[in-house]
Amino acid sequence: MTNNLHVPNPETPQGPAGMNTEQCVLILDSKLRVVAASPAFSTTYSTQADDILNETLGKIASGAFQNPDLQGGLLALFSHDRDVPPFELGRVFPKLGPRTLLINASRLVYADQPGKHILMQIEDVTDRRALDGEKNELLRQKDFLLEEMNHRVSNSLQIIASILMLKARTVSSPET
Repeated sequence: MTNNLHVPNPETPQGPAGMNTEQCVLILDSKLRVVAASPAFSTTYSTQADDILNETLGKIASGAFQNPDLQGGLLALFSHDRDVPPFELGRVFPKLGPRTLLINASRLVYADQPGKHILMQIEDVTDRRALDGEKNELLRQKDFLLEEMNHRVSNSLQIIASILMLKARTVSSPET
């Protein structure tokens, strides 16, 4: 089952014309053309909303969103009655450099307009992925150090056991 976001009317403050969000959001039509863009998208990707309106997703942001898998997943929202999983996209952006984006999308259904639209939310997870990589490396190092410490403790205990066995052989007592 698809999560459909119902918007009363595209020209009301709740719709795209009054979109006010700090997240990077695009609204796309059924041909993946931009219908609206949040101010955060325009700021982040150094573009004006008017310059990308009616442009296809693959042409905006210097072609950074040109990806057949992404576009196929977005189009699947129209042909299947189910959500598409979040899509991770790694790209090099002209002013931002290499970035990893997590893209979530849902169908939009306007109350008074038959039309197919997609709400696409773009989250930059570059720093999170870098921190995950560092965390995984630290965990790997911790595991290595624990194994090394375990090995050294085992060796030390073996040496102590050997010394005790040697001492036990040399001691003569009436009990033995």
